[in-house]
Amino acid sequence: MKKKLAVLTVGAAICLFTAQAATAAPVTVGPVTTAYGLFDMGASSYDALTSTTTILLDVSAFVAQFPSANPTPTPFLDRKFDTISFALLAGPNERITKVSYSESLQTVVTQDPAGFSYTASTGSAVVNNVSYGLGSFYQLTPTGGTSFSLGTSFDIPGLENDVDVSITNDILAFAFGDLSSATVMKTYAAVEVTSAPVPVPAALWLFGSAVAGLAAMRRKRREA
Repeated sequence: MKKKLAVLTVGAAICLFTAQAATAAPVTVGPVTTAYGLFDMGASSYDALTSTTTILLDVSAFVAQFPSANPTPTPFLDRKFDTISFALLAGPNERITKVSYSESLQTVVTQDPAGFSYTASTGSAVVNNVSYGLGSFYQLTPTGGTSFSLGTSFDIPGLENDVDVSITNDILAFAFGDLSSATVMKTYAAVEVTSAPVPVPAALWLFGSAVAGLAAMRRKRREA
């Protein structure tokens, strides 16, 4: 019995060492839902050196402008709003350690001397029911093109390998006056997910419990 336990221990140690040395695999995306279809999923890539999966979001349709090419129910104002929700799933024996979201936007504003115009952008991200704001940006003066960024980052505690994400964005363009106009558009959006193997100590503790259980069962059989 001692020899069997020794063999099991050595074998488990080798397996645990291999698991700890392995690099985490890319994180995959579960079912995706959007409120109004202004968000969409894009391509994804994986950096093995940092164990980071980058998931691009298609935001080409996320534009607010006035005067608008499409009729708007609100005079002088075009507002666009959307929420995208999805799940992030790490591989077996892996955990998600960090989730970050970033987006880039551009705004153009012209003003009639007798009018007024501006753009506004804001949003929030929810990860595992914890909400953080993305910040906000307001363009109140004329500009031929101003670029800016919004975003946030989450550290994921514990051994989570399944994380729920929801991102909400709200942009608007207001223009009053014959020569006034306002446009704000998203030019880039991405989610970055860092993953890692489950730490060895937890797995080793489980293995030790299993070995102790086998030894106890062996003794009971002998005593019987």
